[in-house]
Amino acid sequence: MTYTCVLFIIYDLYLCAVYIPPVNSTHYENDYTQLEKEISTYSNKGQIALIGDFNSRTSSHPDFIENDDPDLFNIHSQNILPQNYDVDQFLKRNNQDKILNAQGNNLLELCLSSRLRILNGRYIGDSLGYFTCFTPNGLSTVDYAIVSKSLLTSVIYFKTNEINYLSDHAQIEIFLKCNISEKQYLFPEDKWKTMKSYKWNDNSKNILIQTLSSENFINEIINCESKEI
Repeated sequence: MTYTCVLFIIYDLYLCAVYIPPVNSTHYENDYTQLEKEISTYSNKGQIALIGDFNSRTSSHPDFIENDDPDLFNIHSQNILPQNYDVDQFLKRNNQDKILNAQGNNLLELCLSSRLRILNGRYIGDSLGYFTCFTPNGLSTVDYAIVSKSLLTSVIYFKTNEINYLSDHAQIEIFLKCNISEKQYLFPEDKWKTMKSYKWNDNSKNILIQTLSSENFINEIINCESKEI
């Protein structure tokens, strides 16, 4: 039998490593528009986590709808909002970087439209909103961890590490609360064949294609997928 530990959360989690070039870069191609499209696709399937260098300075400007109140949308005693509308709550965010640039506005608008929240400056490990980028031109906060609003309750803490000689950007970390469960995968050991090495030759490609197309192999895959995990 084979044992493994599996990470169980209620929804699928789509993790995206992000790099948004500066606006004046030759590699910049209106990346936020494309990123918003991707988020729109995958947010319908699960929760989103974005981590990386956004080259965006957001100061402490809100990434949520300020003074959100469903009663404001009452028209002739009828509320035009959907019944499952999730009212935004005030979430204080600290940031040592006090500058807001155009890219920062783009990022904040993305958070508003996609129901995402910045973790920097809100959790233990980065409660003051530390700088993440250190260059001869100055200090800035451009590296973020951003998650779906519904995932905030699963965040244990977010940390900005100290700068080192390997990069002019500080490493950032996010720790999520999850259920770790040990499951048994019942694969009979006599089904597996041990081979120390395999030498690829001119005929190997044909053998591989024939094996993958064989009825026995396809049945093994179907049986494996049908097992309850």
